[in-house]
Amino acid sequence: MPRENSGLVYGSNRENPLGISLYEDAELYRMKLRQDAEIYEELYGISPFDMPQMHLETLVLLNGHATVLASGKYEFTPMYQQAFEEFIAALKVAQFPLYDYFRWNLSSDIEDRHPVLMRLRERHWAFDRAFQNEVRYVCSKDKK
Repeated sequence: MPRENSGLVYGSNRENPLGISLYEDAELYRMKLRQDAEIYEELYGISPFDMPQMHLETLVLLNGHATVLASGKYEFTPMYQQAFEEFIAALKVAQFPLYDYFRWNLSSDIEDRHPVLMRLRERHWAFDRAFQNEVRYVCSKDKK
C-alpha cells in the first residue's frame, strides 16, 4: 500500500502541530488497526509498541522526518537520512531524556557534560541542520 494511502497521520497534524502524531500513529498499531510496524519504524525510527515519553523538541524532529518521508512533497539527501539514523541511535542510548538535553549547560549539573548527553546534543543539532540544509520542498498538495 502506498504510504500516502496508508491511513497514518505522518507526523503532521493540523489540529495539534506540536507533535502528537507520533503517538496517534502508534495507537493505530496498539489497537491492531495496522500491522505494518516496519513502515512506522521507517518513518519515526522507533517501534510503535515501545513508545517512550519524550521531549517536545524530540517529537517535532521525529514528526518532521515522518512528514518528509511520507508526504511525497520533499526531496532529501542521503546526508539527511544518515543524520536521522544517528540521532535515533543517540536517543536510544540516552533513553529518550524528557528534559532539554539539546541545550548546553542548562542546570550547570555535572550530568550536562556526560558523554552520552553530549553525543545526543551533537546528533540533535546535526539532524536539525540536515533538515534545514538537506531537505527541499518540491510540490504543493493544493496544486491543480
